[in-house]
Amino acid sequence: MTLSCGVAAQAATPTSTDDWQYALALYGWFPTIGGSLKYPLSSGAVADVEAGPGDYLKDLKFAFMGSLVARNNDWSILADLIYLDLSGQKGKATVPLLPGGTGFDLKANNSLKGTLFQLAGAYTVVRTESANLDVLAGLRYAGFDADTDLSLDGPLPPTLPTARLSQSVNLLDGIIGIKGQVEWGGNWFSPYYLDIGTGDTDFTWQALAGVGYRWDWGDLVLAYRYLSYDMGSDKLLQNTDFSGPALGVVFRF
Repeated sequence: MTLSCGVAAQAATPTSTDDWQYALALYGWFPTIGGSLKYPLSSGAVADVEAGPGDYLKDLKFAFMGSLVARNNDWSILADLIYLDLSGQKGKATVPLLPGGTGFDLKANNSLKGTLFQLAGAYTVVRTESANLDVLAGLRYAGFDADTDLSLDGPLPPTLPTARLSQSVNLLDGIIGIKGQVEWGGNWFSPYYLDIGTGDTDFTWQALAGVGYRWDWGDLVLAYRYLSYDMGSDKLLQNTDFSGPALGVVFRF
C-alpha cells in the first residue's frame, strides 16, 4: 500500500500472480502550505505575494482526494487525484510601481484552487517476504488558479476599495521514483515513496513515509507527505511546498 501514488494504494507486499489486483484509496491530506505568488502587472512590474505557511483546513472550502492502483505480477499502474479549493489565506504583498523599482507593502487575502493528477507505471525490482521495492516513471499534472485581494494596512476606512490580482498556471512534469513497503510482522507495515521530476517546472519532488494496519478487506494508513514545486522565477507559484499528515482507507479487490 502506498498513500497517493505515494498517497494511496498498493495491495499487501505483492505476490507473483497473473491475476489483476486492485486497491482503491480515499484519503485526507492535511498540509501546511508555504511559498509565494508572483503576478505580472500591466506596468511591466511584478507583484510578489506571500502565500503561507498556513494550515489549509481553516481555509478549506472543498476537497477531494483519491487514488487507484492496478497490479499484475511485477507490473502496476498508479493514478492519484487531488482537488483543493482554499480561500481566506492571509499574507503580505509587495507591489512596485515601476519595473525594478522599490515596492510598498499591502495586506493580501489569497484564494487558491488546485488540481493535481498523477499517472505512473511501476515495476517490482526487489521482493522478499518482508519488503518490496518498485521503480516507477510517469507524469504529474498541476493546475492552479490564484486570486489575491489587496488592501492597505492600518486603520483605514472600511469602504476603501481593494484591488484584485488573478493568475492561472498549468504544469506538466515527467517523474521517476521508487515506492514500496516494509512488513513489521502481524498486520503492521510501513509504506514509503519518493519521486523527482521536471518539465514545466524547474524541479519537483515528493516523499512519503508512514505506518499501516491491514485487515482482510483493506488497510488503514497514517503517513507524512511532502510535495514541493520550484517553478522558476517567471511562474505564478514560487518555491511552493505542501507538507503534513495524511490518513487513508484502502479497499482491495
